[in-house]
Amino acid sequence: MVTFSTEKYADVIDELRPLLSEHWAEIAAYPDIPLDPDYDFYDKANSIGMLVGYFIRDESKIIGYAIFIIAKHKHYQGHSWAMNDIVWIHPDHRNLGTGRKLVAHWEEALKADGVNVIHVNAKTAHMPLAYLLMDCQYVQIEAGYEKRIQ
Repeated sequence: MVTFSTEKYADVIDELRPLLSEHWAEIAAYPDIPLDPDYDFYDKANSIGMLVGYFIRDESKIIGYAIFIIAKHKHYQGHSWAMNDIVWIHPDHRNLGTGRKLVAHWEEALKADGVNVIHVNAKTAHMPLAYLLMDCQYVQIEAGYEKRIQ
């Protein structure tokens, strides 16, 4: 049975770590740069209430997640923004409505927490997330460019 939940980072990080490697292997722009999360940053963000995680579980196993950082926007101090850190659903659970339900779950929870705007980045080389977001009425508002210099 698939369920959706909001869970504390400290309660799920050990279960999440192996999935991060699978996620990275699927979408890494630079596979030769090893995945090396700054877990101290996440611990600190969690301790001050800026980090929130939304999870999909099948039975008790995590099969998808969306991690957001919530803060007042530095350009619009009176408004709270939620910016995704990572979003991923195991490939076996895609195209079944699971993603739409996860989006609805995070939207409901973020709205209840007083967030005004949800901003989600999606890699252009990995379009399933972008297609899901567009299907859920998210609009593209900017494009990011990068250049590897080393």
